Amino acid sequence: MTLAEFKRIYFWEYSHRLLGRAIGVIFLFPFLYYLKKGYINRNLSLKMAGVFLLGGSQGLLGWYMVKSGLDEKNIDQREGIPRVSQYRLAAHLGSAFVIYCALWWLALDLLTNKKPLNLNVSGNELAKTIKTIKTLRFGAPLISGLVFITALSGAFVAGLDAGLIYNTFPYMGGKLIPSDIIDNKIKPKFRNMFENAVTVQFEHRVLAITTFSSILTLYALARGRGGWKGLPKSVRVLSTSLFGVACVQVGLGITTLLTFVPTPIASAHQMGSLTLLTVALWFLHAIRRIPK
Repeated sequence: MTLAEFKRIYFWEYSHRLLGRAIGVIFLFPFLYYLKKGYINRNLSLKMAGVFLLGGSQGLLGWYMVKSGLDEKNIDQREGIPRVSQYRLAAHLGSAFVIYCALWWLALDLLTNKKPLNLNVSGNELAKTIKTIKTLRFGAPLISGLVFITALSGAFVAGLDAGLIYNTFPYMGGKLIPSDIIDNKIKPKFRNMFENAVTVQFEHRVLAITTFSSILTLYALARGRGGWKGLPKSVRVLSTSLFGVACVQVGLGITTLLTFVPTPIASAHQMGSLTLLTVALWFLHAIRRIPK
């Protein structure tokens, strides 16, 4: 690594640290002020305190992740290129997403005041709408979970530079399942799921396709059972938005792969995963506001 390359990495790394600390300060002092003034109740204050503690642990986890990049053994195994552990990278990203999800859910509770969403139909159409709502109630949390897990698998792709192999789609080396998906040198074999770049890229593809297919299926069921018009407008808008964002995210993912992972497109793909998770949680929150 040259001095210029180190400076570039140091700039982003140190800026990231400063931003993380700034977020903590911006969160803590207003929180303490509102708590002292009695502007927030006990229930909300406990939730916000929990989020702050998660933020503190996130900083420690970040330090633990960066420390792995200074391990000489790991550097030697990766041809002298410093790389953080993909396990710690995934943990750090997952922790960040958990904190974001908690904050977003709290924000939705406050913005909507948990006000129930009423249905727009009665009589014969009501039964169809209720059936559609049951389907959405079942599917919405599953989709949120799939989006989260798929994003988490992306951390393993990034940590192993797995996006730089098999830059074709939908095939990998001319096959749907590549011949080198299992590296017999990796023991035990299940560790291929986390340490073999080929396996990790394959997993990410499967998870992404599963997530997109689930969103498409849920959207089709919502629109095709005759209860679509009876749903609250916000639910219809969010359902359509979820499908739209999913289409964009799949497009970004394929483009990232085919263009050999340029940083701007890869960053857009990562932001797309957070956007998709945001809409998925918003959709889930809206569904839960419909009275049973």
